[in-house]
Amino acid sequence: MISIEAEPINTRPKIYRRTRKIIRKLAVSVSRKMWKLEITGKENVPTNGPFLIAPVHRSNVDFLLAALITDINANFMAKDSLWKIKPLGRFMEHMGAFPVSRGKPDRHSLKIGQQVLDEGGVLVL
Repeated sequence: MISIEAEPINTRPKIYRRTRKIIRKLAVSVSRKMWKLEITGKENVPTNGPFLIAPVHRSNVDFLLAALITDINANFMAKDSLWKIKPLGRFMEHMGAFPVSRGKPDRHSLKIGQQVLDEGGVLVL
């Protein structure tokens, strides 16, 4: 099991926050062009945490699209198989993700998610 401590994105060093902001803007731009993405109802999304975003998961990019609906930095619970590709795993961690084992109980990941929410963060499942 990979041990990663949850750390709300807003408490990370400035370089993380700046990089994340740039990547978010790029992802929003690309998503809007690729999928002709239109966001409606954004005014119904809370402006501060804690809260959960739980997309339906019809594709592997649902979590990204769900995160793009808000300008608030979120932490992501992502399938642990993504960490098998080391550069991808590091990138995911940089962006606020942590792994969850699917198909079996994963109390460690649930504790991390609870910690994110307890500290006022936003969690994307």
